[in-house]
Amino acid sequence: MRLVLIWLLMIPLAVGCGGGDEDKLTEGTSAGDCTDRADNDGDGLFDCDDDGCSGSPDCTEVDSDADADADDTGEAVAPIVDDDDDGIAEADDCDDDDAALGAITDDTDCDGVVTAADCDDTTADLGSVWDDGDCDGTLTVDDCDDGDASSETVATDADCDGTLTADDCDDGDSTIFPEATEVLDDGIDQDCNDHDAITCVGDYDYADAEHCAIITGTLTVVSTGAETLDLLHTLREVRGDLTIGFNTALTSLSIDSLTDIDGFLYIIYNDLLTSLSLDSLTDIAGYTNIRDNSTLTSASLDSLMGIGEELYIRDNAALTSLSLDSLIEVGTDLDISDNASLCQDIVDDVVEECTIGGSVVTESNTGPCP
Repeated sequence: MRLVLIWLLMIPLAVGCGGGDEDKLTEGTSAGDCTDRADNDGDGLFDCDDDGCSGSPDCTEVDSDADADADDTGEAVAPIVDDDDDGIAEADDCDDDDAALGAITDDTDCDGVVTAADCDDTTADLGSVWDDGDCDGTLTVDDCDDGDASSETVATDADCDGTLTADDCDDGDSTIFPEATEVLDDGIDQDCNDHDAITCVGDYDYADAEHCAIITGTLTVVSTGAETLDLLHTLREVRGDLTIGFNTALTSLSIDSLTDIDGFLYIIYNDLLTSLSLDSLTDIAGYTNIRDNSTLTSASLDSLMGIGEELYIRDNAALTSLSLDSLIEVGTDLDISDNASLCQDIVDDVVEECTIGGSVVTESNTGPCP
């Protein structure tokens, strides 16, 4: 019985001997441990990932060409620097400290706008087409017309009507600016001349006709002291006769807005008149007589297409230039005669292009021809 007890007491001692950490297996202690893809020491790490293999030749990159870059190409390769971690090397990056800026190949001027969307990718002064459609250097929100690089900015033309703020009588309304078309009788001065264009009922003399757009009766410009007819700046239509005669100071006759005369037109005996221009006039319903203007050298009615009755252009001794390029019809007689300085070929051209309802007289136009 004593022998059995002694044996039982010795069992724990036997179990405790030889079981310390010093007997555990260590990766890399045997040949091939670091390349066998096995966890030889049971610590969950395999081959070269295990600290036990850190000194193994199997886990050390060999620079076979001795150029310090761990490859065997024979050429040293510099390490790639990418401080902003945007995937673009420092040498190719617009700014390697700013990941928002990309590669130089995509944004030559490095302004943050890719070449395809940049107004000018050689200068950072111009931005993208999304912000400046016409690439004129003015942002869309500040540009009167972002499809036209020649347009003004809202800073210089607030209502974007094409007239600078300094020259506009109402820069908050794009329908109001100098030379705007007046709306008749609406009480608004669209063309900045301090008056509305109005319909003038009845007959008028020149002195009273300013701001008349339509005169329902006759207009008489006779024996005035005017050198030009500036008071007729708004005149568009005369529904009766228009007589301009015996004006001893009148040198230039121009009514830029006049398009229609429903009665007769007389331009006679204006001794100092040298130029006549009614180039917006398209139709004269009645008789037309331009005569005895002794110093008149140039007469232009380029838009005139039809004259309802006779056309007389006579006895204008100094007349050398006559332009009736659009005239296609004269209702009755045509007489262009006795204009001593006028080339006959000019008269013939007028007649050739025109349908004439009556007789034709063209004589004694004896001026030199070009």
